[in-house]
Amino acid sequence: MSGLKFHLVPFGCQMNIYDSQKMEAILAKSGYRRTGCPEEADLILLNTCSIREKAENKVFSMLGRLGELKKNGAEPVIALGGCMATLRKDEIFRRAPMVDVVFGPDNMENLPRLIEEFTATGARRIDAEFADHTVWDGMDAGQTAVCAHVGIAKGCDNHCSYCIVPRTRGPEISRPPESILAEARLLAEKGCAEVTLIGQNVNSYGKGGSADFPALLKMVEKVPGIRRIRFMTSHPKDLGEPLVQTMADSKKICPAVHMPVQAGSNRVLSAMNRGYTAEEYLEKVARLRKAVPGVSVSSDLMVGFPGETEEDFQETLNVMKTALFDGIFLFNHSPRPGTKSADLPGLVTREVSQSRFYRANALHKAIMAEKLSSMVGTEQEVLCEGPAVGGGDGVQGRTRGNHLVFFDGGPELVGQTLKITITRVLGYNLGGKTTV
Repeated sequence: MSGLKFHLVPFGCQMNIYDSQKMEAILAKSGYRRTGCPEEADLILLNTCSIREKAENKVFSMLGRLGELKKNGAEPVIALGGCMATLRKDEIFRRAPMVDVVFGPDNMENLPRLIEEFTATGARRIDAEFADHTVWDGMDAGQTAVCAHVGIAKGCDNHCSYCIVPRTRGPEISRPPESILAEARLLAEKGCAEVTLIGQNVNSYGKGGSADFPALLKMVEKVPGIRRIRFMTSHPKDLGEPLVQTMADSKKICPAVHMPVQAGSNRVLSAMNRGYTAEEYLEKVARLRKAVPGVSVSSDLMVGFPGETEEDFQETLNVMKTALFDGIFLFNHSPRPGTKSADLPGLVTREVSQSRFYRANALHKAIMAEKLSSMVGTEQEVLCEGPAVGGGDGVQGRTRGNHLVFFDGGPELVGQTLKITITRVLGYNLGGKTTV
């Protein structure tokens, strides 16, 4: 397969971005090189997400457009991977006749073989079953960015009533510490300065193993060349005092925690099977902010969950007013087949759910405007990551608290840790200049 080109389109969450990097590494070992142009690709690869219906609709819409390539005489192999492949494997070929290969998150190491088999026989291939392992290593796919993700676990054991992840990614499996450290060292040797440790629930890392999550963080701290460490996602019920103290004692662990609250109503939280109350959540936020000065706390919030009343929604707004999140991912409830919430009574109409979405978003926008305005005039430590998003002038980087900052400069600044004076607010981001 030497000399072949592939075009990769990732959808969804940070875990999918990491999986896409692994797919790129696997294909690179088989002689493929990446292209940004689907029209010139021999392989078009979609790494999908099933957490919400909207994400699936985007995939089918893109497949429709890609199907036109085949109608126009091109003959790329179209492969569909990720969570949607596991959840929808029995209907993808029926709904999307242009798809040739389907594979799940546990089967990506088989991708080159699946492509070869399809090419040789013309028979569409599918491999989307769970495995008792996952592909952790072999990440050397080329130039490493300044910031990189490192997977530490896959799957989830929490079974929140709205979540499809246990069905699409299986039970939680922790990656061996030595494998994580080996990848971190490889990344550092290639110029990576910041790693983000990712898993569906990093706080439960190491179940039954020799190292828990705080111990793992301390190991990664010792990797030469790694200057910053981040992590996500933290389940509130499992975020405990050892992690808080580890963050407080560390100079490398960034003061930023993504800890989804999902709702502010205890009744709704119970129906979601989240395992904590709103009061317990806010206590953890307060403990973090006391122990780790300047810590940023971001969250996921869902509106329109079955049975959610206006009073329930007001309690969510109250949590937002108390927690003063530094960032949120806001969603309407999306019924997922096979989840408990899909069958719950009390369906909230799309109109009501969307109205609550807009109201929650307006509150968050006001909170962020005040918080970001208070940062104008302050000096922040920023790691320059690369050119400004959108191809504009200048470069961009993030503060230790995970705020995105745009400032003047060229490629010579990439990888440097700089002192930046914040001069203005740019929507949910910041603008600044290098401190003289």
